Parts: sequence; C-alpha cells; structure tokens
Amino acid sequence: WIFLWIATQFLLIALPEEYFYRGYLQTRLRQAMDARDREKGREPRRILGVTPAVVLASFLFGLGHLLVPIGGVLVAHRMSVFFPSLVFGWLRERTGNIGASVFYHACSNLMVLFAAVHFS
Repeated sequence: WIFLWIATQFLLIALPEEYFYRGYLQTRLRQAMDARDREKGREPRRILGVTPAVVLASFLFGLGHLLVPIGGVLVAHRMSVFFPSLVFGWLRERTGNIGASVFYHACSNLMVLFAAVHFS
C-alpha cells in the first residue's frame, strides 16, 4: 500500500497539479506581470524571492482546494495549502522547471498521509 500511495501522490496528484498551477498558470502570470512592469519602466517585483505571480498562483491553488467539498461540505482550512504552495512556486522560479515542486509537493502530501495514519 505504501508503493501505491507514493505512485498516486507523484503521478496522479502532484504532477498534474504542478503542471497546471506552476508549469502553466504561474508561468503565464509571471510573463504578463513582468511585461506590465517593463512597460512601466521598472524591474519585476520580488519579495523574499517570491514574485506576485507565485502569490496569485498559490491563492488560486488554495481556492481550487477549498472548492472541492469533503463529505459534501466546503472546509475552510483547505485554503491552508496556500502556504506550502508558495514554496512550490518558489521552487519553480528557482529551478526553471516543475521537477523540484512536483517532488516537494508529493513528499508534503505523503507526510500528511503517513501522519494521519498514526494520529487518527
């Protein structure tokens, strides 16, 4: 069952989510925001190495998780994935690809799964 959890987290959850949110959405947002900054004659903005595109993509990532009901109910704390998503986005920016963010995302999910088995 451990191998199945690992394969599921890497191939069916982390890879598709990172491909869309970091590989596509964050990249397009950054291109648009950087172009706007260049039009205004200023350098692209960063706060602690995080661009506004990372923050916006992370917000949308959290919103996407929030809008998936659990047991038919929207659970507000699901929005908390915003915070690790900032790290996923930073990894995407830092490495130039989604490999590191896929790995970290899957490992984060697996840590939660393995902890839940011992604390439920």
